[in-house]
Amino acid sequence: MSEDYICQQHLIEDRNWTLTQIKKWLGDPDQLATNPYNPHSRKMKLYSMDRVKAIEHTIEFQMWLDKYLKRKQKNEFRIKR
Repeated sequence: MSEDYICQQHLIEDRNWTLTQIKKWLGDPDQLATNPYNPHSRKMKLYSMDRVKAIEHTIEFQMWLDKYLKRKQKNEFRIKR
């Protein structure tokens, strides 16, 4: 059984994480992988989806995410004005 992984950029873009929260909650990546789009760039940081989902289900993370999304929405509203 192979484990699923998610890269740092997708955590940010698709799951609303921030770099600070990735460092706080996940720490070091579970794997480093060559970027398939640019093999000469830095290695991609990959995190176990099992670990990501476990953290996302904690009350502490959900409280942070709720606060973060409200702040993000408020800032986007200000920019559109």
